[in-house]
Amino acid sequence: MNRDDFLKTERLYHFTNRCSALKILTSGKLKFGELNRMNDINESYRQIYAKDGVEPDDVYKELNTYRQISLTHDGRFLGFAIPSMWRHYAEKGYGICLVFDKEKLLQNLPKGCSKGYVHYKINYSAEILVNADNIQEYFKNNEKALFFSKTIDWEYEQEFRIITQNNDTLDYKDSLIAVIMYFADDIKNGDSVLDSEMAHSVERIVPNIPVLEFSYWSGNTQLQKGANQWYPPLKQYDFNI
Repeated sequence: MNRDDFLKTERLYHFTNRCSALKILTSGKLKFGELNRMNDINESYRQIYAKDGVEPDDVYKELNTYRQISLTHDGRFLGFAIPSMWRHYAEKGYGICLVFDKEKLLQNLPKGCSKGYVHYKINYSAEILVNADNIQEYFKNNEKALFFSKTIDWEYEQEFRIITQNNDTLDYKDSLIAVIMYFADDIKNGDSVLDSEMAHSVERIVPNIPVLEFSYWSGNTQLQKGANQWYPPLKQYDFNI
């Protein structure tokens, strides 16, 4: 993919550590994670209230059959240019941001997956109130509230989520369009991260995928490959509050 195609493509981003990135690139698969291991404590520890005749333990069992993949989309901020995402999910900047063509990635979803943008709310409750006899039907009818809503303090993540019950991995096939790097620990100060061993490892695994360098300084961001700018310098926080 070249720069012009990159700019025209609607993208989704996945931040991860170096070890996981190499596994993903080698296998060609993204792994679905367990909901009870998410960073958001609201998703890890959920209070369950059920009508008479419905056992809370059965509700927990059904909840634990769901798994998810978290991605970031371009929104208020460019998805790849959110410093907190690099810090929290990509080894404080030493990890990797994988870039996917949204349309192609979603075409590869296994049957039965749900997908969508996460909505962030001021008035949010993580409680699960099962007021139906059929637990499975309740979850299906309330997916949006249960799996695609979070408190507003997570809004900076700009999350796009994929939910499944029946799959451990997602074969992303030809939807990977770029790999972005921020820092590397084996280069001299001022040198390009593209000269690092990690960048060379990525290039060996996916030789036809561009490896791009992200830089951030004094509120300015840019994305480039050598002297070729894929995104020109721009103000990351150039918006009206």
